[in-house]
Amino acid sequence: MTLAIAGAACVPPAIVGDSIATAAADAHPDFDNDGFADLAAGAAGEGNAAGGVFVFYGAATSTAGRQQYFTQDTAGIGGLAVPDDAFGAAVAAGNFNGDAFDDLAIGVPGDDISGQTDAGAVHVLYGSVSGLTANGSEWWHQDRAGIAGRPIAGDLFGTALATGDFDGDGRDELAIGTPGESTGSHRNAGSVTVLVGCSCGLTGAGSKLLTQDTPDVGSTPADDDTFGFSLAVGRFGGDARDDLVVGVPGETVSAHPGAGGVHVFAGTPTGLTGNGSQLWHEGILGIGAANGPEDFDLFGWSVAAGDLNRDGKDDVAVGAPGEYRSGIPFAGSVFVIRADGGLLGTDGAQMLHEDTTGIAGSSSPNQEFGHAVLIAAIRGDGGTPRNALVVGVPYENAGSAAEAGLVHVLPSSGSGVTATGSQWFSLATNGVPGAATPGGWFGITLGASDTDGDGIAELVVGSPGEDVGAPAKFAAGALTRLGDAAGVPSATGSVHWDQNTPGIFGSPGTTDFFASALTF
Repeated sequence: MTLAIAGAACVPPAIVGDSIATAAADAHPDFDNDGFADLAAGAAGEGNAAGGVFVFYGAATSTAGRQQYFTQDTAGIGGLAVPDDAFGAAVAAGNFNGDAFDDLAIGVPGDDISGQTDAGAVHVLYGSVSGLTANGSEWWHQDRAGIAGRPIAGDLFGTALATGDFDGDGRDELAIGTPGESTGSHRNAGSVTVLVGCSCGLTGAGSKLLTQDTPDVGSTPADDDTFGFSLAVGRFGGDARDDLVVGVPGETVSAHPGAGGVHVFAGTPTGLTGNGSQLWHEGILGIGAANGPEDFDLFGWSVAAGDLNRDGKDDVAVGAPGEYRSGIPFAGSVFVIRADGGLLGTDGAQMLHEDTTGIAGSSSPNQEFGHAVLIAAIRGDGGTPRNALVVGVPYENAGSAAEAGLVHVLPSSGSGVTATGSQWFSLATNGVPGAATPGGWFGITLGASDTDGDGIAELVVGSPGEDVGAPAKFAAGALTRLGDAAGVPSATGSVHWDQNTPGIFGSPGTTDFFASALTF
């Protein structure tokens, strides 16, 4: 089960939701409400791609402590673990019932529903004093009452997930990306389903279906648009309601297939609406390179939201990993679009890449700068937690290791993202545990969690293509949690976890893709 966009670089099987940016609106999920943030990591390739999810509970130490492991064979979770389901291809944390505990949504985009191959599903586990529990878990798909549409082969319901309080009632809703959904006669046009939070948990009553046919949305569906491939949540207007960002990386712009776009939907007292929504793409004044959109820029492949200019309103980072740089294919870029008091505006927009002064390295073919993006409070500037923009470049070489991958950390400032004081890390960085290996894809997934409770989130980086063990298990996968020495991400205090790490459930297997999705 895989989602392919013509012209894009190869997407590893079972990593269809790897733009995690995309994962959770809550930057510090705490499933047991003990004051330490927790971390969930998908392993979508586990068990012949049936998939699994690991949950690591925060503590004052950096060791792999209390943990849980869930599959579709866990008692209380609906369905069965079947090869190619990809349980854990996406994960997102939120508080759906308004209690003291965060909850976890798990995407299963390869799940077969009502005989329809890869129709997709989502499981929701609720938090408690003892952590996440399968008791009372929910199983959502397009054959459930209240959910629009019906399961069709290749819909990939659950590819992307995001949580936010779109109606301002104090409980989160769940947005579910279904990029393979047909709209009218247009295959793979894509859709987003929004489930409503209530005191009983999520409900299909009052759920919404967003597509490019939704009234007042400024575009129309077309084949292979993949609306809903990536999702992010932010507050752009400064009110008490969250807004939703929807990536449409397959969108054709000015006759350029796969140039890509991003829709922004505003939260209202009745939830998300197309009224006043925005469509962003390269070629809009102030957005993008002088030459505008090009074939397969894939603008919107990854999206993230957070305040990057310290004005109290969130901004949006958009990855365009297919962007050409001076004729270099798939070098990649990231665009920052600022809040303007309503939703987003072009004032102060930025375009960042490895040719930007102050950012290490230089653009090279097929590295895909911006394949993943994250905005999180991983810096402690002056003792105050500050957001930074993290950019994954998973196909960049690290030392002599081809496609080992790396990440850039770009600080925020009063004027936006700055390359001054930027950092970069790979598994070849001195002091970072582990070793850069070919095809490890360090940075293809990104997360953050204040697992040690010091007020500053630690950056977590997935390398699901990493070979593990001796003899090596191909693409067993690993994750690295960087330290935060002196208030900035640091190799000091970093830990590297895989299924050979003492205390972590199971053992590494070929193409497990451990850390193929991460919460933040």
